[in-house]
Amino acid sequence: MKPSDPSDPSDFPRRRFLQQTAAGGIGVMALANTPEVLALMIAQGTSPVDVEGAGVAKGLVRLNFNENPLGPSPLALKAIRDHLHETNRYGSDASALFFKLNTLAGVKTDGLDMSKREDQQTFWRERNRIYMSDGSANLLKAASMVYLMDGGEVIEATPAYSEVSEYSEFLKMELGRNVKVTRVPLAPDMTHDLEAMRQAVTDDTRLVVVTNPNNPTGTIVPRTDLEQFVDRLPDHVTVLIDEAYIDFVDEPGYRSMADIGISRPRVLVTRTFSRVYGLPGLRIGYAMAMPETVKNFWLYTSFPSPLAIHGATAALEDKDHIEATQAAIREGRTYLYQQLDKLGLSYIRSQSNFMVVHVGDAKKIADDLAKQNVYVRNADRNWGVKNHIRVSIGTREENEAFINTLRQISG
Repeated sequence: MKPSDPSDPSDFPRRRFLQQTAAGGIGVMALANTPEVLALMIAQGTSPVDVEGAGVAKGLVRLNFNENPLGPSPLALKAIRDHLHETNRYGSDASALFFKLNTLAGVKTDGLDMSKREDQQTFWRERNRIYMSDGSANLLKAASMVYLMDGGEVIEATPAYSEVSEYSEFLKMELGRNVKVTRVPLAPDMTHDLEAMRQAVTDDTRLVVVTNPNNPTGTIVPRTDLEQFVDRLPDHVTVLIDEAYIDFVDEPGYRSMADIGISRPRVLVTRTFSRVYGLPGLRIGYAMAMPETVKNFWLYTSFPSPLAIHGATAALEDKDHIEATQAAIREGRTYLYQQLDKLGLSYIRSQSNFMVVHVGDAKKIADDLAKQNVYVRNADRNWGVKNHIRVSIGTREENEAFINTLRQISG
C-alpha cells in the first residue's frame, strides 16, 4: 500500500472504494442509503448495534480516545473493590508501587529490604527516580510551568499531541509570559524530524518535547537517533519524552528511553496507566527522571488517589491482561490494514493503539460515522493531518463495525 498523502484530497478513490466492497453491487446500492442496503451491510458483518464495548453502552462504538478495548485489569478492579471501605480515610501507602516502577525503569533496587527502615531511607534518598502524578497530562502541564514560567522557548513537532505547546501558549496569552512556541513539521515519513528540531534550538530554548510513539500518526523514531538527539542538545535545554503508547510498539528490540531519564539530568520520560493498563478514569501517571529535573513539579500536580494507587499497583502485576491487550492491538492493526487495503484507502502504519486513515473529507466522514454511533477523531481539525481521521484500535467486533459502517457511509 502506498504511503498516505495527508495533503491530497483526490487520494480518496471512491470509485475503487465502491468496486471493492465485499458484495460487489452493494457499493452502488449504498448510494441510495436505503434500509435494504443497511440490512445487506449488516449481513456482511458486525454493525454498531451489535457491539457492546467494555465500559460503554451497547450500540456505541467509541474509537476516538485511544482507550484499552478490553477494559481495566481484573486484578486492578479487585484491588479497588478490596479498598473501597477505606475511602473515608486519607492517604495510601504507595511505596510498593514506587518500588515496582523504579525496578521496571531499570533503577537498581536489589539488596534493598523495604521492611527495614534504613533500606527505606536509602531508597527514598538515593534510589528513587519516579515522580507520580494525577495523570500524565498534569506532568506535561507541570513541565510547561516549571521550565517556561520565566519565559523561553519550547520546541515540539507538528502534527503531534501538542499538550505542552498549548499550556505554553496559555502562559504567553493569559499570563503575559515571554514564551515562544516553535512547531517543527514532521519528516515526510511522518516521524519526528529530529535534526530539524535540533537546528531549531536557540539560546532561549528551555524545553523540547518528543512524543514517541507520536500521537496522532502512531510513528516512532529509532532509539539510537533519539539518544543521539538528546546527547547533542545544549545544557540549558530539558527534553520531555512522552511514552504514553510505548507498550504497543512491536518493532523487534525497540527500547524505552527510561534508562536515559533515570540517569541523566535534563531528561524526563513520562508514562501513563491509561493505555495498556486500562485505567484512565483513575488519573494516574508518572515520570522517570533525576530528582532535580522534576523538583518543582509538585507545585502543579497532585498525588493520585488511594484507589488509583491500589489499582495501579495491581495492574502492574497483571501480565495476562497486559499481554492480552497488546495482542488485541496487534491483531486489530493487522485487520484494519487488510480491510483498508481492500477498500483502497491509504493510511500510516502505526506503532500504537490508533492509526490515521486518509478518507478525503475528514469532517464529513467523521460526522457521518458519528450518526451511526461510531466515533473517531477528525485528524484534520484536531491536528492538521489533512483529509485524515484517527481511529483507535478496538475489539474485533468494534473494528468490524467501524469498517462496515465506513463502507456504508462512503458510498
